[in-house]
Amino acid sequence: MKRRLAKINSGDIVAIAEVVRDRLRFDTQPDESYSERQLYEAALDRLSREVAAVQRITETEAGKEIEAALAKGPRAAVPSRPRMRP
Repeated sequence: MKRRLAKINSGDIVAIAEVVRDRLRFDTQPDESYSERQLYEAALDRLSREVAAVQRITETEAGKEIEAALAKGPRAAVPSRPRMRP
């Protein structure tokens, strides 16, 4: 938990996105603590602010976009690369 908090406080957008992403890995565990939920909310809030600023949308819209992308699964937002022939 300290490592995730350090990532959130680092200001590094990639580190913050990792915290948001990693929460989904543990989403199947029903015993999420209050502090774990607070960490996720803090990371999502900071990530939403960054996305909103770049895309010129509201923070609420950005949060919805992030959660929708995460719901699609891993690498949903990353275009596939063409395969190189040997």
